[in-house]
Amino acid sequence: MTSRFGKEFKKKFSGAPIILTAFSGGYKSVAYVLDRGGVNDRVEGVFLMDALYDDVDKFQRWIGGNIRRSFLVSLYTHGKCSENMKDLLDRVPKRGIRVRMEWPQTLFRGSIHHVLCDTDHMRIPLAGPPQEPLASLLKLVEIW
Repeated sequence: MTSRFGKEFKKKFSGAPIILTAFSGGYKSVAYVLDRGGVNDRVEGVFLMDALYDDVDKFQRWIGGNIRRSFLVSLYTHGKCSENMKDLLDRVPKRGIRVRMEWPQTLFRGSIHHVLCDTDHMRIPLAGPPQEPLASLLKLVEIW
């Protein structure tokens, strides 16, 4: 990274905030970054788009130690992701964590948004809801 952007950006990049995002099977990479990546102090949020197929324990540990300075937003369809998110929500401590079953209008540290969508799985990254969900989420983070 240093060679591409120059030494003056190295410090900025090494301390930059992170929002981990996954669609479908990409959950695996996010789960392992949260579990072993050594960047949890920089993770400001996690955004899953129909992407909690396994590793519920890794997300649970991250929430237990980090959600108060971060957020989690999950779009899901019926099926495995829905079952796993329900399992995750049953496991997390309720004290001080805002759990909402709707798309966030405002993001708060310590919040979890679990959003059911009837969109076809392969269209979720573009059709959401809302349309272009990642761009919509990033607009909410801009005002943070």
